[in-house]
Amino acid sequence: MFISHKKGNTFFHWCSISLSVLKDWFKHMKELKTLKLIKMSYNTSDLSLLDSCFFADLVNLESLIITDYEFFMGKLSKNFLKGLYNLKSLAIYEVYYIEPNAFDDLINLEILDLSRNRRLDSIPSNLFEKLNNLTYVNLTNVWLNQDMHTLFEKNTKLEKIHCA
Repeated sequence: MFISHKKGNTFFHWCSISLSVLKDWFKHMKELKTLKLIKMSYNTSDLSLLDSCFFADLVNLESLIITDYEFFMGKLSKNFLKGLYNLKSLAIYEVYYIEPNAFDDLINLEILDLSRNRRLDSIPSNLFEKLNNLTYVNLTNVWLNQDMHTLFEKNTKLEKIHCA
């Protein structure tokens, strides 16, 4: 396990820890602002946690970065990000499927990075519907088989969509 933190318990960086230990740890870290998870390990008994409100105890979290395909098993469930009402920045890499309504609770999200999701070829039509504060989206290396304009038509504050 690799853990580093910034003064004031605002930043933690973990490389390897079980999902159940991590979820229990979240209960005591309500003031955490930034979290970066890379190369998470888990066993089969942990897999049900990926469909739960995994981050619900992190009520003050503003920035979340998840960089490991294996962490999601390639799928982002609709409940996984539930309760992250204060999240302003989200980066998720290496997913191939996002369930409808997966971002519904992210009402303060401003920056969304879905780049490096090469196997993601479609996005639910309502995924961005409730993201009224969204200003920037990065879809680099995402090859969608759908019209981008219809995906973001309700995001009136959106300033830039980065695609390449």
